[in-house]
Formats: sequence, C-alpha cells, structure tokens
Amino acid sequence: MPGPATGRQVGVDMGVARFLTTSDGEIIANPKFLAASTELIADLQRRKDRARSGSGNRKRIRRQLAREWRKVRNRRRDFHHKTARAIVNACDAIALERLQTASMTRRPKPRPGAEQPGRYLTNRAAAKAGLNKAVLDAGWAQLIGILTGKAEEAGRHVIRVNPAGTSIGCHQCGRRCTRPRQDTVICPVHGQMDADVNGARNVYTRAGLGSGQAVWAAWEAVGVSRQSSHGPYPPAPPPTAASVSRRAASRDCCGSGRLRLDTPPPVSFMRSRNGRSGV
Repeated sequence: MPGPATGRQVGVDMGVARFLTTSDGEIIANPKFLAASTELIADLQRRKDRARSGSGNRKRIRRQLAREWRKVRNRRRDFHHKTARAIVNACDAIALERLQTASMTRRPKPRPGAEQPGRYLTNRAAAKAGLNKAVLDAGWAQLIGILTGKAEEAGRHVIRVNPAGTSIGCHQCGRRCTRPRQDTVICPVHGQMDADVNGARNVYTRAGLGSGQAVWAAWEAVGVSRQSSHGPYPPAPPPTAASVSRRAASRDCCGSGRLRLDTPPPVSFMRSRNGRSGV
C-alpha cells in the first residue's frame, strides 16, 4: 500500500568504513557482523578440523559452526530489513548506485615477472582479499534487493545510476578531487569535504533528483514524450519489464482490462527474497 508523501529525496552512497551515507548527511555505521564473529567461527573451525572424522564430537562442533554462520546471516538480514524500512518510510525518491558486487570481489590476476620466468610480481592479493571480505560482509546486494522490494510496495521511486566517478568527482563543480584519506576528498576549487557525503550527492545529482528530470528520464526510456497527454509531469514512473509481465499474467488469469500507463506501477528491478512487506 502506498505510504504518505514525505517530500524527501536522497542519494545513497554505500561503503565499507560506513555502511551507508545519504546526500543530506545521514550516516549509518557498518555493524560488521562477520568481523564480530570471526574469532568464534575460526576457533570452531580449528576444533572441527582437529576432531576425528565421523566422531560424535566432530558432529557437535559442525552443528555449532553452522549455527554461528546462521546467526551472522540472520543478524545481517534483520539489519538490512530495518535499514531499508527506515529509508523507505522517510523518503519519496531514493537514488542508488548500480553496484556489481560479484565483479568488485574478484581475485586480482597474477602478474608474471618478465625478467624472471616462473616468478610472479606482487598483486596485492592479501589486501584485496580483506576488502572482498568486508564488501561481502556488508551485503550491499541484499540490502538493494530488500530496499527496492519495500519501495515498490510503498509506491516510492528507486533510481539506479552508474557509479563510475561518484567517489572522486566534486559534486559542486565536477572537477576531479584528490583523496588523501579514506574519509576525505579535496576539490581544487571547493576544498576539503566528506568523501561519503560527496559521493552520495553525486549519486543524487546523477539521478536527476531535485531537478524534475528523474521521472521524465524513466518515461522517455519507454518512448513516452513530454508532449504526450500526461501533462507537464507524469504521475508516476513507467512500468518496468517485470511489472508489465506480472500484469499481463494477471490479465490473462483474471480478465482485467488493458495495462494503463497512468496507473502507479512498481519502480524496482527486483523484490526482496522473502517478499515480506516490512519489519
């Protein structure tokens, strides 16, 4: 059921040091659930490896280990549901980066040494492994899926943008910034600013929020021009391919009328895995 309008539109920057930062300065800390349980999980894994194969002790430890992994997953999912619900309740439009988590967490390629055949140069694989672990622990993909599902049910707008350059460009002038520290960028014109807030504002700008262009861009992508009979502003974002197929199936089963472009359709690309409406 659509929620009441709030008048708030935000761009969202997701990270590892901070889990989430919005374009208006709200910061959500990263709980790091896996990091908090790493010591206990590692101890159980060592005990299981030392236990005799097939013994009752090994089976008990294996169940304990599975239980700890399950706790980490459940805590992360609960955090994602509560975070997504708070954002959807507070915002009419949410701009997100189109992150490719699988590509971001690939292993670095080996670097063969040209001068010494058979030897390899350092490729910072250990540092990349630590970053990959932190990215997967944050669970960005799961949050995006839950958030877009809740936004669809509440009638909120979700806009996905290309993340290239959002972390290093100045949101005011577009110039390339230097980044002396993880939490700071320095623009040659506007000086020092918070890196995550700057990234979130770049996402906000790239999505066209605040300019009246975001919804029109979505309508024009499906061939509806601004000179159509919908008036100067469209009432809702256009139907996605998934929503069209769902409504077509419903029409075939229930004999309902044809699909109307002026009805508020879902705006997300995916739903949450369990399909629940909220926490």
